[in-house]
Amino acid sequence: MKTTYLKIWEKNKTVWLTIRLIVGVAMLLLLYNCEHATPPIKKVLYCPPPVLDLAGMWKSPNPFHAYQRCSFNGENIIFKSQSEAFILNTKSGVLTHIDIQSLLPNNVLLSSTYRFFWCPYDNNKVLIHAITSTDTIGDGKRYYYGQNIYMVSLNPFDVKRVTPSILGPAGAPINFNVYSWLPESKDNNDLIRMSYVINGTGYRKKYLIQEDKMFDVIEDYYFRAISKNGEYLFSYKGNSVWVINDNEFIFNEEIGLDYSSFSPSGKYLALSVLPNNQGSSEEERRFNEIWIVNVEKFLKAKPDTVVPDRIINLRFDYCMYAMVASPCAEFISETELAVAMYKDGDDKAYLWKVGIDGKLLGQLTFEP
Repeated sequence: MKTTYLKIWEKNKTVWLTIRLIVGVAMLLLLYNCEHATPPIKKVLYCPPPVLDLAGMWKSPNPFHAYQRCSFNGENIIFKSQSEAFILNTKSGVLTHIDIQSLLPNNVLLSSTYRFFWCPYDNNKVLIHAITSTDTIGDGKRYYYGQNIYMVSLNPFDVKRVTPSILGPAGAPINFNVYSWLPESKDNNDLIRMSYVINGTGYRKKYLIQEDKMFDVIEDYYFRAISKNGEYLFSYKGNSVWVINDNEFIFNEEIGLDYSSFSPSGKYLALSVLPNNQGSSEEERRFNEIWIVNVEKFLKAKPDTVVPDRIINLRFDYCMYAMVASPCAEFISETELAVAMYKDGDDKAYLWKVGIDGKLLGQLTFEP
């Protein structure tokens, strides 16, 4: 029998070696083409649904770090804790409180910081969207609610109100949104993308801070995010239609979108979503997810329907949640995200570092 096998081998040796060579080359090509592919993430064996309290509510950690944004050079992450703003230096780990109230006029009280936008040309500046109460008369008897934007210089520390004058001395009373400190901005020529409502009419504008002047926005989409280099624009058209650089598409399932972030190069887009399909039972409930979209791949193929390149599910991947606000997934490098989340029952919720491959890389914030 051995002799027969040896004869077959000798007769077909060249063929067998050729086959082995082809298979080896194919495997190498497969590995080469999967530069950003990752093996399936090992999910937690079982993650029970969050426990309800006596009032039938999920426990809300306090403080809850969220609404994080990373500076253009990647050195600082600004985030909200309770109503205040803090900055974490990613290199030193030093945490700094941005005390806006200390430099506000005596007739203005800070109720809460809300959203943050880094200056595209100067990492020493950040724009803060805040909620305030303003005594517009000055007699100390009545304070008016308003939403305002402040340009904050970090060193030396300075705070300047840059709210459009058409919104009044107390700021916008309702429906005011800031979307971006636009990448085309330059020193003394700062452009802000925003929307607001006056007398029941909604407006979407570009605002030039130094001239207190509004400019019309041409595209008929709802702005969501723009890449740091200004090359990629992510928007919402309505009726489940999304847009990247004028290319319309739908996702493979319905979602609610909370937060959007481009990677530094713009190649990847991270979306903090709440899928409409939450499963048929509490055991299957998906809660918050982070969807990763390869923007460059999308723009080459331009499909009508987009399936995320990676879905990170906080519950089933880490047994963690982000129900107080949102994961607010924010790129802090080309392949890493700062994510707001916590374990069920935690008293406090902090920021965590997560890879776009779904790997949990560690905790970023620990206080306050």
